[in-house]
Amino acid sequence: MNTVILEGPQGRREVISGIRYHLLPGERVIDSGEGGDTNPDNKKLQEMANAQGMGVGDLVAKLTKVFGIKPCASCEQRRRVLNKLRINNWKITKEK
Repeated sequence: MNTVILEGPQGRREVISGIRYHLLPGERVIDSGEGGDTNPDNKKLQEMANAQGMGVGDLVAKLTKVFGIKPCASCEQRRRVLNKLRINNWKITKEK
């Protein structure tokens, strides 16, 4: 069974290849388990996302999860709106 190895601030994790998953903020693909390099287009997209910084909505979602606050029905909508603000090098900028 092939796995995809991901690494981020939370440490390393493995997901089964072929099953849909989401990258967590700051997370990147270490090994695709397919015996070759990962798709260069995906690497470029990941580099661009890292350069833009972390979304404020992702940060709030991560903090509420750490503190054990259960998400409500409007949490995803709030996260998307707040993600228009980005944190990059401890500066908050607004997406255009």
